Amino acid sequence: MNIWFIVTSLKIGGAEKRALKVANGISQNYPSGKVTFLLPQKLYNEYSRDLELMEIIKNSNLFFDVFDKKRPQKTKRKSRFLNILFSYKRWVPSFIFKMILFFCTYHLYNYLKKNVNEIDVVHHFFGDMGLISTIRIAKNNQAKCLFELTGPYSIAKPSHYFKLFNIYSNRKVKLISVSETVYNRFMQLQTKNSPDEEWIKNNIHIYKIPFLTNNYPPVNPHKENTIVYASNFKERKNPVLFAKAIKQLYSNGILENWKTLIRGQGPLESEIKNILKKEIEEGYVTVGYSKHLKNELYKSKIFVSIISTGNYPSQSAFEAYGNGNILVLSNTGNTSDKFNHKDFVFVYLDIESLKAGLLKAIETTKSEMFASVSNSVQKKYIKDFNNRVVVHQLLVLYSS
Repeated sequence: MNIWFIVTSLKIGGAEKRALKVANGISQNYPSGKVTFLLPQKLYNEYSRDLELMEIIKNSNLFFDVFDKKRPQKTKRKSRFLNILFSYKRWVPSFIFKMILFFCTYHLYNYLKKNVNEIDVVHHFFGDMGLISTIRIAKNNQAKCLFELTGPYSIAKPSHYFKLFNIYSNRKVKLISVSETVYNRFMQLQTKNSPDEEWIKNNIHIYKIPFLTNNYPPVNPHKENTIVYASNFKERKNPVLFAKAIKQLYSNGILENWKTLIRGQGPLESEIKNILKKEIEEGYVTVGYSKHLKNELYKSKIFVSIISTGNYPSQSAFEAYGNGNILVLSNTGNTSDKFNHKDFVFVYLDIESLKAGLLKAIETTKSEMFASVSNSVQKKYIKDFNNRVVVHQLLVLYSS
């Protein structure tokens, strides 16, 4: 049995980082067959920009297969078109909709059809082209297929396409959700008391814990007065709220001895930079993507994540956790259940609550006991989150 991981998105986010780490973990613990990571050229280039991810690629047992070396621009155009097409789905007759999907995924599907065997496992993580191609593989019973449900705002497409291609009840298909929150949102999209709903309940699984790095170095004894916010710059991640909060704290002189790193990319980047123009010019704040995030979290004292739907299982939040940072988190979803160290700070999604939470975290870092607190944070992370649990769970699913 060979295992195929498929990611066809064109940019790096939490799902893309997690996919690579999970695939690498499986390859290290599965000597019985070949583990292939199938991806587009554009995503491979994006991985190469990130020092931590490139290190994984260099030292991995994975076989990396770029499916569009000769046609990366076509993949880019088709990905954009599929995204637009989905927004108009209610106005397109289903048979025409399917024909367009077949056309857009022709190359990738035929590549899989040629190379995937009946006893293999195809684990789809993220990306429209990969999702549709894997559904077609499942529909034709060509391999066992596991579909990842990666986030509360990315489940509408798999839900729609699963129904469109009628893959529910397929004995070779399983679903896995990153969290209880995503599971609940996915179930809300299903028809109540239907055969589909019953099949889903019996064939959907939830990760017991997120797949995380276990080999963090000891906590940095010389941590710097740095606050890190790391996330895509989208509305539900609330980067503008964070920018406004630290703007006020800098204006009041409270963060005079602190630097702030706002790491990520996305449509709200220009607005964030406009809010913090003065602080950026004075060198207090840096905004934008960083390939050095791993090292920045090793040096920082405070990490902020304020996602509207919940912060579990944010890869960046857990990386900060493993590096002994004090976490300031929005009290949304199941955040407080999953990030339950006594020195973590939970806030509401308003500017006053966020400012108060940041001040509380700063006070903790000023304490003579901060080094001890930071070490206790890392120890709890190591105790609660061992990635062997995820590897075992997936290998059982693959073989069942």
